[in-house]
Amino acid sequence: MKIIPVMATKGGVGLACLFCGAPLSQERRDRTPKFCSTKCQGKYYWTRGRSVQMAKSRENCFNLKAIPQYHPDLKPSPQLAYTAGVLCGDGSVSVRHKISLSSRSCSFAEKVSLALQKLALPAKVHVVERPSRFTGKETITYVAQVKSVLFAKWWKSLVWTEIKEIALSFPREFLEGFYESDGIASSVGFCNSNLDKLGLVRECLFSLGIESPEPKKYLEPGPGKLNKKPMYRFLLGSSRGKQLLDEISPCIKVRVL
Repeated sequence: MKIIPVMATKGGVGLACLFCGAPLSQERRDRTPKFCSTKCQGKYYWTRGRSVQMAKSRENCFNLKAIPQYHPDLKPSPQLAYTAGVLCGDGSVSVRHKISLSSRSCSFAEKVSLALQKLALPAKVHVVERPSRFTGKETITYVAQVKSVLFAKWWKSLVWTEIKEIALSFPREFLEGFYESDGIASSVGFCNSNLDKLGLVRECLFSLGIESPEPKKYLEPGPGKLNKKPMYRFLLGSSRGKQLLDEISPCIKVRVL
């Protein structure tokens, strides 16, 4: 897997030109200008920990006509179910049509990138250095990412019953992606702010012959907390947890039970 280094703004927050990538100088930051001081006259935007390695021309900068129109394979498949599991967890599809997964595990990012490649989406793994949300120290994050207008529009057009159909067609692969994304390694379980997603996980577990308890609220949102919504989880315990790990063989969050 090819690892591509990507620059990140110091401190995780900054302003960069939308077109040429030129950072905003400290002298001009107080005035917060709307346009770049260089000849390109591009608009500045907040990076907030994102990459400031921008396209060098107007044609390549968030121009939908310039984005390669990859035609992903959207037929039900193990790779699509795995990708759906990741996207139902920590993965995301942005308004700029980026399908991405950020993780501190290189093996997990490479696995997501490989699954996207099997869907005819040429994903790559980027290495980004950014401050940790917990400690504030600089940490290395691996980002599997690809930009696809067709996949992004398709995913956002899905209703919940269609996502369930994909997951229940290949429950093992869906659980594999969701566990690696939003699983709990300590007692083998799942956590999420969406009870519908946890309900779907329980249906997939039941289809594999694994019983699971009802999700319970364990974390409330509040000042100084990272979660903006109530968090729910359920734990499988030793015997059922071992059964799940033997079934899905995750690349991370593996615990000897």
